[in-house]
Amino acid sequence: MKIIDHIDSLPSLDHPVVTVGTYDGVHLGHQEILREVRRKTKVRNGTSVVLTFEPHPQTVVAPESAPFLLTTKTERIALLEKKGIDETLFLPFDAEMARLDAGEFVRKILVDGIGAEAVVLGTNHAFGRGRSGNVRSLKRFGEQFGFEVDAVPSLIVDGAPVSSTRIRRLIREGRVAEAARLLGRPYSMTGKVIRGDGRGRGLGFPTANLSIDHPRKLLPADGVYAMWAEMDGARFPAVMNIGVRPSFRAGRAIEVHLLDFRDTVYGATVSGKLVEKIREEKQFDHPEALSEQIAQDIARARALLHP
Repeated sequence: MKIIDHIDSLPSLDHPVVTVGTYDGVHLGHQEILREVRRKTKVRNGTSVVLTFEPHPQTVVAPESAPFLLTTKTERIALLEKKGIDETLFLPFDAEMARLDAGEFVRKILVDGIGAEAVVLGTNHAFGRGRSGNVRSLKRFGEQFGFEVDAVPSLIVDGAPVSSTRIRRLIREGRVAEAARLLGRPYSMTGKVIRGDGRGRGLGFPTANLSIDHPRKLLPADGVYAMWAEMDGARFPAVMNIGVRPSFRAGRAIEVHLLDFRDTVYGATVSGKLVEKIREEKQFDHPEALSEQIAQDIARARALLHP
């Protein structure tokens, strides 16, 4: 997959089939749209194109309500490549881009910039200044400029549409197993191992303290989670604690205990795939009680990860 960071750098494409959106999460609903893009691309012997934005448009249009991210740019690239997309164009979203109305966006970006032959969107997609454009208006533009428009209905799971907003809410509530069903994979977060205070090692359960690699990455609710940790091409069962560590009043941290692993990993990059929340974070009166609880957490994590 080719990555383009400015529309002026986009080469001439053969029969482009384009989809537009933030694609935060690349969830099951997004994947339905991407399947239709690939299908139409195959019929035309053309080029599949995802047109997305960096940063998230809300950080420019309404920064006070901008969402935290399910997927960073790096994560989106990896996921879109796995879905067989040929070209991903990351349009820089700035004040100038925000000022484009729906018609200007279609003419400057879809027609003059990409030369779209077909555009595939979700039925509830909106675009242009003030979200003034929608599927109906896009079809009128398609008739004017000569491109086809196809709207993919929202995917319904458990009686509600799959959406990035819905998944963010689940993650914020710690309901990572439910979020995984809508993402089509476990929720992941990546960070570098930094030096901690050594309390976990003192308790007999050494931990890797993670510094997450993106300031706007969405973190799950505080608590203890079973997860898979990927590091240097290997995968380890693990337990993660995220929170303020009330037993020590030591401040907020993300601590990962890799099961059956004792090496020092400072500076390593760890990607965690969250499987299920085990319990809430809680305070213990003495270290022995905390050690006993951690042992129970590890046993629970093993049962979840190796059913």
